[in-house]
Amino acid sequence: MHDVFAEFYQRLIDELVAELAGLSARTRGRRRFEAACARWVALAAGWGRAATHIRSADGFLERVRRDDPPTSALFEELAAIIEELVADEVLPPQDVEYAVLVWVTLLDERVIVDLTSTLGWSAKRVGRTLAESVLAALAVP
Repeated sequence: MHDVFAEFYQRLIDELVAELAGLSARTRGRRRFEAACARWVALAAGWGRAATHIRSADGFLERVRRDDPPTSALFEELAAIIEELVADEVLPPQDVEYAVLVWVTLLDERVIVDLTSTLGWSAKRVGRTLAESVLAALAVP
């Protein structure tokens, strides 16, 4: 049964990575970041509750360093966006691994489920608010 869960989770992350990769062809910098947050929330609002039951107990960066395929692909997409934000001076120079970790922490499926289901926020509001939160968290070096 564990393989079924792992395959399901990989498909979810693959879908998210494909959505994020598609954004790079259309936009960059802060607009790309905001669009990424919006798409992430829209997707996770649909599968977030299910994903909370099958998550790995290993840390995100631990899985990246182990070269876990879906996690590493997600990291690469998010790191590229963080690097654009730094290059465009939206964010100060900083440790990209830490910045990505903050981002994935704030856009955790459980957070999205709480905001959409428990508080009744729209996915649009959640995406906008969490994007602002990530930028605020990373604004001070």
